[in-house]
Amino acid sequence: MKGLENKVSIVTGAATGIGRAVAYRLAEEGGKVIIADINGREDYDTASFLKRFRYTVAYTKADVSNEKDVKLLMESCNSTYGGIDFLVNNAADFTQKGIDANVEDWKRVIDTNILGYALCVKHAVLYMRSGGAIVNMSSISALVAQPNFVTYSTTKGGIISMAQCLARDLAKKGIRVNTVSPGVVLTDNAIKSICRATGLTSDKIDSDSRFGGLHLLSRCAKPEEIASAVAFLLSDEASFITGHNLVVDGGLTIKGPFQ
Repeated sequence: MKGLENKVSIVTGAATGIGRAVAYRLAEEGGKVIIADINGREDYDTASFLKRFRYTVAYTKADVSNEKDVKLLMESCNSTYGGIDFLVNNAADFTQKGIDANVEDWKRVIDTNILGYALCVKHAVLYMRSGGAIVNMSSISALVAQPNFVTYSTTKGGIISMAQCLARDLAKKGIRVNTVSPGVVLTDNAIKSICRATGLTSDKIDSDSRFGGLHLLSRCAKPEEIASAVAFLLSDEASFITGHNLVVDGGLTIKGPFQ
């Protein structure tokens, strides 16, 4: 895609899943990618994996809910690469509870999904070049009501509102801000979780009415498909798009409802 080559990107929560796919895609496009994750390199050696393909990748252990970590991450990126072009806020806490959620449940999910995103933007924009772009990862959980999803869905809705407000505030700096809201995505962790909880084998997930069957396209998304949406919103091909929530859900939100 146009406008991604040689650009400096920070992708949070990029050790696995969608974040890893985004990091791979941006590196594949010729960008310089900083992978930031709460897990250390010894846990998920994504950077070494990407380096085998001779892409420019660095790995930083960082907790996005910790302002000291975030500040150091952005300062380090700026000192190494001379600025930041793109930020992908993908780190997430998946606390999914209803009204029974306790204070610690709320703090955990808000600290990562709301405060973490805000802190990353706050410190990244100090070094972002005009023409830069930010993508916040939301979810269809922000758009449809699901049983016992109050905590997670609330934060994902907040992420969309945050991006819209940021789009207004940062337009004068030449920085675009958008969100991506995926449907069910078959990351490695999601597959393991679904199989463990339901007894399904991985090849049966797409045909099951609770997963692939929720989507008009009769299958779940691949992480690479979400990465393509993120890459598009960062690229020059989306140069006139800001404040938008791109729903990448295979028709899930219009098929509904959740049972």
